Amino acid sequence: MHTVRNRKRLYKNFDMHLILHLSILIIFVLVVLGCGKKAPPVPPHQAKPPAVNELRASIDASTPKLAWTIPEEKGGIIPSSQ
Repeated sequence: MHTVRNRKRLYKNFDMHLILHLSILIIFVLVVLGCGKKAPPVPPHQAKPPAVNELRASIDASTPKLAWTIPEEKGGIIPSSQ
């Protein structure tokens, strides 16, 4: 026979199981939705080096040497170390 005491115990167990299952479901959904970035990978931005100016080549005691100038961003020119 179902008594008031048995019903309370039955509903208490039912509530605990429902809360447990909903908690597990919510945690699973949050983990699945929170994993990783949802976009294709993009390579990092890399600035192109400036073009060299006045490229010169010479041979010094069987060693080739190259010399050039590199333009600054503001328009000036920095000579390369030789």
